[in-house]
Amino acid sequence: MKLNKLFFAMIIFSEIQSSARTFAGFLDTSFGNNGTVSSSAPRTSDNFLGDLALDLNERIICVGQTLGAHFHFTLTCFLSNGVLDTTFGTNGYVVTDVTPGSGSACTSVAIDGQNRIVAAGDTGSASAAVIRYLSDGSLDTSFGTNGITITPFVDFFIVTQVGLDFEGRIVVIGYGEVDADPTLSNFYIIRYTSSGVLDTSFNGTGYLILDVITHGADAPYAFIVDQSNNIIVGGGSSSQVAVVKITSAGSLDTTFATSGVFRRSVSGLGDYANSLAFDLQGRIMVAGIAGNSFFALRLTANGLLDTSFGAGVGYVVYTFVGTTPQGGCQKIIVDPLGRLIMFGTEEIGRSPVFLIARALGDGTLDTSFGTQGSSHCSVDNTSSSCTAGATDSEGRMIIGGTVNENSDWGLARYTVDYSFNYYKAQFANQAIGLL
Repeated sequence: MKLNKLFFAMIIFSEIQSSARTFAGFLDTSFGNNGTVSSSAPRTSDNFLGDLALDLNERIICVGQTLGAHFHFTLTCFLSNGVLDTTFGTNGYVVTDVTPGSGSACTSVAIDGQNRIVAAGDTGSASAAVIRYLSDGSLDTSFGTNGITITPFVDFFIVTQVGLDFEGRIVVIGYGEVDADPTLSNFYIIRYTSSGVLDTSFNGTGYLILDVITHGADAPYAFIVDQSNNIIVGGGSSSQVAVVKITSAGSLDTTFATSGVFRRSVSGLGDYANSLAFDLQGRIMVAGIAGNSFFALRLTANGLLDTSFGAGVGYVVYTFVGTTPQGGCQKIIVDPLGRLIMFGTEEIGRSPVFLIARALGDGTLDTSFGTQGSSHCSVDNTSSSCTAGATDSEGRMIIGGTVNENSDWGLARYTVDYSFNYYKAQFANQAIGLL
């Protein structure tokens, strides 16, 4: 019996070695047109991709804004192979005129546990707009008012991210000006029930307005939710990286960092966080723009700079082979092996390009990925500015953004080297444990 189990484990390890020949960080030519996809989505100009997410069927849901008489919420759906899903909406597209007569911009998307699409943005009437769609692209009329919830705030208000907590409540963040002064702004953290109503168990009102630094320009761009439904929010505060922790009840957690707020200059040239993620030890990865460069920074779970990351300083500002800094990091994801996947924009010859980089858990670039740790491309050989990124169930990396001088939406998918290796290794270890 032991010999049979040993033979079984040897077969698995043989398959691992065979599949390990896959190289990571190169365009996946099985996706779209040799690894990339572009779409006019559905107008011929002034199309801006804000975000993307993978639904429960691994379709790629892209959201953004397109220009008609004014800007509208726009959704596009691609199958996992990069082909437009013409069963979604009208020939693969959905356009929603949120506030007729004034513009609206969709900036973020999340998928709930019932495969419904939660899209969020802002309107010309200085309000937060949250819309829920069914998986076929039709409005979910059980949500809000005929599928739409609009919450007015201040004269200038921008939504930056939407997501869900572990109870299915909808969290939205954004920033709004202070006293009609466009140079001053505050963090806004908003929570809705799953039916689209402000959740008054959150700070008594359903939202929290946070002045990170008095008389400062504060803007949040990303958040993550922990197992207790606390919300960790990252962004910028007067040109410094800022991270705060909000309790599930809607108050600033003053046990986090210094009186609830972490602020740090990384480059001294204007820095802010665009994305957050938990690593495998529950530490907080922060990534974004330092000047024009990618940076990654790590905090302990209680909000202190983790100097075991980044050669003793707690952060890394990256340079990549073949490109120059242009737009920084837009998204960070921690893979099942603890490596850091970063999506963003760099520049070649004054033209923006999509760039994906992979770093090891200590922040050093993983030179087994792409070319010395990074890989870049231009969709349709045109300018390509990243606004979003994701990984699928196989670990393949999907980067998206606006291409062709703001005329099209573009996607690219990259290969990975751990997909079957990682899961087979876990299975093999279990098999050996039975010997």
